[in-house]
Amino acid sequence: MLKSESIAKLAEALAKAQGAFVNPPRNRNVVVKMKAGGSYSFAYATLDSIMEMVRKPLAENGLALIHSLGLYETGPVCIASLLHSSGEWVSTPIPVIVGPGADAQQWGSALTYARRYGVSILLGIASDEDDDGNASCGNAATFGERNTNGNGKTHADDIDAKHVIDAANEAIESANTWDDLIQVNDRLNASDAFSDGVKADLLNRLHSTMFLKAKTQIEAETDPAKLPRLHANTIIKDYLPTDLQSQAREIYKTQREKLQAPPAAA
Repeated sequence: MLKSESIAKLAEALAKAQGAFVNPPRNRNVVVKMKAGGSYSFAYATLDSIMEMVRKPLAENGLALIHSLGLYETGPVCIASLLHSSGEWVSTPIPVIVGPGADAQQWGSALTYARRYGVSILLGIASDEDDDGNASCGNAATFGERNTNGNGKTHADDIDAKHVIDAANEAIESANTWDDLIQVNDRLNASDAFSDGVKADLLNRLHSTMFLKAKTQIEAETDPAKLPRLHANTIIKDYLPTDLQSQAREIYKTQREKLQAPPAAA
């Protein structure tokens, strides 16, 4: 995630705006026929439905959303940015994934998909996978209006829906910094989109990712004076389960002994 030097005022404004957010109604059904055969269906909230829900709370707190296109070495991206009236900002690039020889409709599909993910990530909204993203993968999707029970939910709430689990796994994979990992952890714990078992599996995967990051940092450190700081990392203590904390301590102990050992004789 990219950001201005300070985001203190933006963070305060976003916290107030989030207090007024509700999960947008999943107002469309999609039946996807896969290229490999077979089909599956899911429900989602359209991008305009999400924007309708967030626009007023954002504006009332001096916040605005914009999207722009960029080209990274890895390919095209849609850059979602959240701006504050103070001049502070945060942004996140979302890959625009299309197949070879994609036509204009498939590009539009992928852009809509990326914009939805960008909005959801920046604002912390528990949204569903965008429908049109299927076209960018070459799958054929049939869309229809969805009947709800009046509060934006159907009688089947899509708990553990495949596309929601896929989105959570993608968030874990794309989290590069400790701040990103903590945000994913907090969102998973607060989410009601998963059963207890599935949420536990996702958190286990996230904690394994955190552990590997800590392990890499400790083993890569060559300055003995900096090791205690890594060992005292509150993220390790506050977020990792007991067994992984113990493993992290052993890795720290091994690296400390390695750095304190006298150099081998020539």
